[in-house]
Amino acid sequence: GMGQINSALNQSVVPRSEITTPDKTNKRNKTHMANIATPPEYLTESAKILREHFKEINEHHKELRNDLVTDHQRAVLYQRFSEEAGNHFLNSGIGGISSNKLADVKCLHLHVGDTLLRGEDANQFGSWALRKLKEQYDIDADGCADCWQQCNRNFERTKDSFWYE
Repeated sequence: GMGQINSALNQSVVPRSEITTPDKTNKRNKTHMANIATPPEYLTESAKILREHFKEINEHHKELRNDLVTDHQRAVLYQRFSEEAGNHFLNSGIGGISSNKLADVKCLHLHVGDTLLRGEDANQFGSWALRKLKEQYDIDADGCADCWQQCNRNFERTKDSFWYE
């Protein structure tokens, strides 16, 4: 159920071996990617790659948000919140997370959604979460032959329709 999904999504994305701290011990935070907050000189090469990938994801979402907002919407945003606050929002990363905040990966559901929309190679964090859901809980994001019915607004639900409750 949902508890299993949250449990799978809250596991660390990077194995302990990816994190080395000044005292040479391996540490990890169970709900966040601790290695992203580690100073660069202590990151393994693969952890540096993940940090760069996270920057790329945030940059993509910043560009997407700025491309979609109209001049009128931008003006309303500035008027309502201030130009500084509006720009902070418009220039944020995935899910509104500050694009330069690389201390941890939060909201894995956003990364999963990003992966489902842009493809497996677009977001390694979402791809990891989808693999864990399949491997540990046999939850397949591809769904089943009938689950499309819930996503189709034109589908008329009947008592025989497949439906998550």
